Amino acid sequence: MTVGLPYIEHLQRNSKNVLDGIFWVEQSASTGKRELYYDSAKSPSAGRVRWAPEQSVQNCVHEYGGGSFIPLKDGSVVYSTVEGVFHQKRPDAAPKQLADANEKKLRFADFTAADKHVYCVNEAHLRPGVDPENRLISIDKETKEQKVVASGADFYASPRVSPDGKRLVWMQWNHVNMPWDETSIHMAVLHEDGTASDEVVIKDGTGKKINYYCPSWVDDKLLMVNDSTNFWNVYEVSTMGPECRLHAWPKALCRLNHIKKRTCSLLIERSATLYGNLRTDPMPQMDLAWYFDVWRSDPLYSGRLMFRRDASIRTVSTPGYTVFSHLSITQGDIDEDPAITVIRTARDDKDLESLDISEPEHIEFQSDEIPVSAWLYMPKNHNYVGPNGTLPPVL
Repeated sequence: MTVGLPYIEHLQRNSKNVLDGIFWVEQSASTGKRELYYDSAKSPSAGRVRWAPEQSVQNCVHEYGGGSFIPLKDGSVVYSTVEGVFHQKRPDAAPKQLADANEKKLRFADFTAADKHVYCVNEAHLRPGVDPENRLISIDKETKEQKVVASGADFYASPRVSPDGKRLVWMQWNHVNMPWDETSIHMAVLHEDGTASDEVVIKDGTGKKINYYCPSWVDDKLLMVNDSTNFWNVYEVSTMGPECRLHAWPKALCRLNHIKKRTCSLLIERSATLYGNLRTDPMPQMDLAWYFDVWRSDPLYSGRLMFRRDASIRTVSTPGYTVFSHLSITQGDIDEDPAITVIRTARDDKDLESLDISEPEHIEFQSDEIPVSAWLYMPKNHNYVGPNGTLPPVL
């Protein structure tokens, strides 16, 4: 992060939310705090509004953090800080603390919600010298009561409540695997008191070298990503039967979002550009799926934003995009001639283009008679020239 410039990192929008707009987190260069902002799609002239005043919206779950807030259907927001979990009903209302971090020994992240409860990953650092305990918990928004929903695995991520509020899916994995290695997807039945029962394993990659990733509901259907073909592809998975591949993308992302209406939210982060409030035409339910990741998404492939329609992969035009495009939140239209409006910019891309930053070049070569695909970064420094007859090092 460059001194004096904000760092924009997380974005969420829920089209069912009474607040039809975009929430995002940006880190202040002057204070270091991660500040939560909102911008209305209906009233763009109103400007951005800060939520969670004087607080830094962040967490350190799995040491990476991310997934620190969720907008709820009633227009309120639940978010985490190093002090715990908070619920704020309006930007000018005092936040209500739902959970205490117990002097930073408890961490909370990756929220999902039903009517009465918020569900999240909870990491407990209660015993010195012992690995922290990971679990999924529910938090009652009124009584603040917490209940363990799932435990026993080393790590949990991506809990997602079904649209009817009756089921919860999540991914989990154990040492020595990483979240992109062997994982499994589980599902349980939710109850009115915040408990869960009848846990079942939907997909298990343990011992099979398969990564199951990013479970997401589309009405009563379940989408997820897996790499069983050595490529991370999106699949529709029946909770009672086989899976059906929808389409392929260049890499796995941490959240899937399916578009059924004419507007959607999309987060792109490629040192780069954030887009929100994109418009689409009505279409059959399974004809279009978007990726977006509220942590670190990158649905750009070779500088292109990709989506699926009518059984084909298409490109959304992003005019003015370069390798060093500015980091911004924008509004645009994917069907008509691009008319993109910048909502928030961290730094002008022209500033970056003037710096000595090498641009990648895609190359292919043979290694032990095996084709290899790679990105080549040539040296770029206006102040130095390599000696004649020498080549730069290869890393």
